[in-house]
Amino acid sequence: MFDLRQGAESAGGPSTVTFFPDISMFERETDTEQVTHDVFIPDWILRQLGTLQSKLEAIESRSLGGRGRGGRTGARSLHSYSSHFIYGLANSCFGYNGWSSQVLECPMIMTDFDEENKKYSAQFSALVRVTLADGTYVESRGYGDGANLPNKYMCYNKGMKQAVTEATKNAIIGLRDLLIEYEMSQLEAKLKREYDLR
Repeated sequence: MFDLRQGAESAGGPSTVTFFPDISMFERETDTEQVTHDVFIPDWILRQLGTLQSKLEAIESRSLGGRGRGGRTGARSLHSYSSHFIYGLANSCFGYNGWSSQVLECPMIMTDFDEENKKYSAQFSALVRVTLADGTYVESRGYGDGANLPNKYMCYNKGMKQAVTEATKNAIIGLRDLLIEYEMSQLEAKLKREYDLR
């Protein structure tokens, strides 16, 4: 058996090869205190998010009859509104070119074929990212299905389209959560500064 260290030393010098280096050589010295970065959202986006939130709250209060969230039975939720209504709401708040959507994934969850009736069924899940003009984004998931259709392509097309549409609607409605998260982070930072000053 040939020993590399012995071969290097016999060649005229000590070996510089280290077979088992000390792991501490690769560790970086860092502070144990975790650094938190302040979230920055431009003022014009905050105004637009506030506009979206107020419009969504007005729609909710109208659909609930002014009784609050626990009002009458059968009240419509925001997710039950049509996609063109929600897209129009986003266009009115952010402008038609102030937001965009991107499908990140759309995997098939389930597929089935009925041999007797020659019908196809499938379910899909889509993950969509809605990005505002400044780069702020929200990701949301939606589900869709195509059931009892005569052709496989029709089944897949309907299921994928429904999943992407639902995910986009959920992401637009979820944009209002950005404003709430921003306000909470600003309040938390303010309280930390006041607590540290005292």
